[in-house]
Amino acid sequence: MLKKVSYFALVILGVLVVLGILQPESVRSEVRSRSLGYFGPMLAWLDWGGQHISPGDTTEFKTLRDATAEIARLRRQNEEMQVKVQLAGDLQKKVDSLQEQLNFKKESMYSVVAARVIGRDPVTWWNKLLINRGHNDGITPDMPVVTPRGVIGKVGIVKPDFAEVILMIDTNCKISAVIQETNEQGIVVGEGSVQGEGNFHQGKPRAKITFISRKAQIGPNQLVFTSSMGGVFPPGLPIGIITEIINNRQSNYGLYQEALVEPVVDFSRIEHVFVITGVKEPGQQQ
Repeated sequence: MLKKVSYFALVILGVLVVLGILQPESVRSEVRSRSLGYFGPMLAWLDWGGQHISPGDTTEFKTLRDATAEIARLRRQNEEMQVKVQLAGDLQKKVDSLQEQLNFKKESMYSVVAARVIGRDPVTWWNKLLINRGHNDGITPDMPVVTPRGVIGKVGIVKPDFAEVILMIDTNCKISAVIQETNEQGIVVGEGSVQGEGNFHQGKPRAKITFISRKAQIGPNQLVFTSSMGGVFPPGLPIGIITEIINNRQSNYGLYQEALVEPVVDFSRIEHVFVITGVKEPGQQQ
């Protein structure tokens, strides 16, 4: 393209030169002046292009089709990279979870049996689940079930190779508890599994702690742990955090206080649990 323009400009310039020779000197001077004014910038541009653009460089200019293909390729690479980053993040979460479980089993003062969740009925999603341990593994009804984060619930029906776990947010699960900040005793009971009845907070199921003294100074953000009063759960296991005080003087005649408790465990994502079977003997390792 640059060569064609150059040839065309030179031809025009040559014609003007020939015509100029046949004219008087005054006319030739005027023609030279005007020619330089018209063609000077073009010749300067052609000179710059000849110095900076070689014939082989024209292949570097991308067509619209090439640019579109390049954008599509880069987009695919970006999507593939995002998938790899997501997979790496998921793998790291699994590694962290396994490490947390290993540390809990090693450092716990209790003898525990590790179990995997193998079943969960959508109808009773917030009430019960099944684990792959049973009578053959030393599991019996009412044994506490926990995760490294805190209390899950207790064992219900037990079969040789699997068992039912009643979650602490089920109305049939009751746990003797203590409020850490005030040392007040109470009973934690599940609020059930039906959304829209005040038992869910920001999509999370809740329990409540009841039978708290009327004089107790309780409030939001106080921590609730298991106590040794019930005889089922060992003391000191995290249960949840108080979110609000329940105003129910009409239902309990003002005899005691109640408060909603948000569990420390995320019940929507339970894959592995531990069943507490007893207290470790001195020097016992797991």
